Amino acid sequence: LVDSAEQQASNKYLLLFKESVISVKLAQNLVVIKTLKGMASSICGLIDKLNIDDSLGSVSGDDTVMVIFENMDIAYEALKKFQNRLSE
Repeated sequence: LVDSAEQQASNKYLLLFKESVISVKLAQNLVVIKTLKGMASSICGLIDKLNIDDSLGSVSGDDTVMVIFENMDIAYEALKKFQNRLSE
């Protein structure tokens, strides 16, 4: 079977995430994602596309993304999801 264009795009986004993210850490109700220099904006856009439940928003700099959650428990669940994507 040939993958649909949407599945191919999804695979490319996952590869981009895995290749660009250096670390994912929890800081209270924030998930802080360190990326390769210049990649934070792309990763932030990807995170927005993922429609992560309970995310209040995300902000990026040059090599850091902060994803904001309502509380620490929700942020911890998101952290585990991000870490799982890195190991896929």
